[in-house]
Amino acid sequence: MTTPISSNSETVEAKRQNFNITPEQEAKLNWLRDAIAAPNTKETRLVKLVID
Repeated sequence: MTTPISSNSETVEAKRQNFNITPEQEAKLNWLRDAIAAPNTKETRLVKLVID
């Protein structure tokens, strides 16, 4: 197994850029994820798509 070279904050920023998510959107997704007890952010985004 290899160890990632980037730090956690770099990884989070790269993921945010890949999906064009602003920090505010990320905070809302995290809140929604907690509220619906979604297993991951992908599931949260799917639920958000349905309710929007």
